[in-house]
Amino acid sequence: EPPHPPYKLKHKIEFTNPEKVILRQPEFTKKDVLDYYHQIATYILPNMKDRPLLICTSARNIEYSTLEALSENEQDEMPGWMQTTQVAKGKEHLLLSNDEEHLLFYVEKGGVEFRASNIRKKSINTPDYIVIKIDSDSEFDKVVNVAITGNEILTGLALPSFVVTDGLSGLLIYIPLDGKGDFETCRSAAEYLCKLVRLKIPELVMLQGDGNHSYGKVSLDFTFNEAGKYIVSPYSLLRDHLTVATPLS
Repeated sequence: EPPHPPYKLKHKIEFTNPEKVILRQPEFTKKDVLDYYHQIATYILPNMKDRPLLICTSARNIEYSTLEALSENEQDEMPGWMQTTQVAKGKEHLLLSNDEEHLLFYVEKGGVEFRASNIRKKSINTPDYIVIKIDSDSEFDKVVNVAITGNEILTGLALPSFVVTDGLSGLLIYIPLDGKGDFETCRSAAEYLCKLVRLKIPELVMLQGDGNHSYGKVSLDFTFNEAGKYIVSPYSLLRDHLTVATPLS
């Protein structure tokens, strides 16, 4: 078996099966995933800091969001240095990743894709950003046009925003908040913004769940702003394709 990768970590992690194939076309091994997250750690970790995470594996699409779920599927004990957070006393321990040790430990346990929530551990009930997903099955130029229209509306409302690819066929629009509103307020604001976009280009846009006249239209999804939802983190790999969710200017 090849020697352990020299990642210079503060805590010892026993890496196993580095040559295990994660994706066959093109061939991508567990060591490739480890190397990627080692190289991108400086960029991805600030996007995850103090945020509850969903760890997505490539094996049978298993997902973990709690220490209890992660340790239930492992024979060995979880390391004592692992950090978690709880929504309330007596609740399960939600997973966090504030340093490279946590990031690579999750990869060792099968993690490929990382999704973060729009809350932090010290403000578990107050989201600090809205996220809106713009998606089309095939026509990415339409997605771009809708994103540009969305940006025009947000600029008119004096709301800053950032755009990230979802790694597949869509774009994610992030809008920072002051962290004082609850989930219901956050979701309502996201839905309102989506309706403004639809009002401006109704021939191009449908809202998630509309169901009517969807052919050839771009979908706007505001439901990621509900409690317990996770969205792919900027710079994360996508578990089924090993493409990357990428921030854009």
